[in-house]
Amino acid sequence: MVRLSVYIPDNPKEQVIRKVVMYFPEHGSAEYIVSFTRYRGDYFRGELYVDRGKLERGSPDWIQENVSIYIREFPVRIACTGSMRPVIDCGDEVIFEAAPFDDPLQVGDMITFRFSSADLEGAKVCQSLFNPAYLWGTQYILHRIEQKVGWSYPPKYITKGDNNLTRDPCSVSESSIIFRVVAINKDVYVIDQERYEQYVKEHQEIVSEYQEKFAEYQELRERYSDGLSEYYDKWRSRASQAELNDHYRYLEDLRRQINRLSDELNRIGRDMRVAQRRIEQTVR
Repeated sequence: MVRLSVYIPDNPKEQVIRKVVMYFPEHGSAEYIVSFTRYRGDYFRGELYVDRGKLERGSPDWIQENVSIYIREFPVRIACTGSMRPVIDCGDEVIFEAAPFDDPLQVGDMITFRFSSADLEGAKVCQSLFNPAYLWGTQYILHRIEQKVGWSYPPKYITKGDNNLTRDPCSVSESSIIFRVVAINKDVYVIDQERYEQYVKEHQEIVSEYQEKFAEYQELRERYSDGLSEYYDKWRSRASQAELNDHYRYLEDLRRQINRLSDELNRIGRDMRVAQRRIEQTVR
């Protein structure tokens, strides 16, 4: 465990969260999210757990002489995607506690995490959705725990945004979780309440339209997949050419509907991003 002290003037809070970046002589850099508590005047103290393999010696003197440490602001305002509506939106202040947690995580907890390479390993869907640029960038996800994965060790969890139709495609390991939500203060970051409420409503209408079309798209994809299997079964069982032709026309009709819906989803997605940028103009 490494203890750090940081000077943060003009901060009224008793506890702050910061991102700590450490550069080790033989092991490169590592990021940590640390909760700092005021202990004297404008000085705050925090603790973080560092893998012993990164430290030749764990003494404060050795760390001070050999490890470069940078303490940076960590953004606490969430993105305006609306995935946690109506509980949390981007105009709200979210109060977190930083891992490791005193109490075990529970189903229903809202957590902030970033998928690790271990979370994505062996999961093709996750690898395609969360590429290295996303994975190692500055983007984090705030969703709710819906289920604990069996008897997994270390513990893993299935998560979902309250406003999303489906669960997240990858389970997240406990080591990838950095925050748990402890309180929400509504509209703290809003600078134009009237426009904010208008744009949030417009964005949510577009999100709902997207979800409706996406559910239809998924249903058609499943019907097409089932229909394709049925076509090959008919072909193997030497069905008549007329029957195969009828089934082929059915598949072509499904394919056209799928393509049309795909175009609609792309259009709605563009509208959704425009609406999101409007919301971002009304918050600080």
